[in-house]
Amino acid sequence: MSFPNPLRTVDRINRAKTAAEWSAGNYHLATGEVGYETDTGRKKIGVGSAWNDTDYALIGTGIDNIIALTQAAYDALTPDSNTLYVITD
Repeated sequence: MSFPNPLRTVDRINRAKTAAEWSAGNYHLATGEVGYETDTGRKKIGVGSAWNDTDYALIGTGIDNIIALTQAAYDALTPDSNTLYVITD
């Protein structure tokens, strides 16, 4: 079974700014877009919301992969503890 990967290279746009620049501009991140803070090393992965309304990503904390899938697809698999699953429906 194959699952969609929201971080395919063709879908991802990476942007890098300092934490202050991100916060002041409150830029919107498209779904799957990665925003990187150059001075802190922290990242946010877009869900279509503004920077200040988006939580920091878990990358670097044991999460090795992020997969978007439906609830039915998630229910049919055995979850991996190193993967963050994003339910899309």
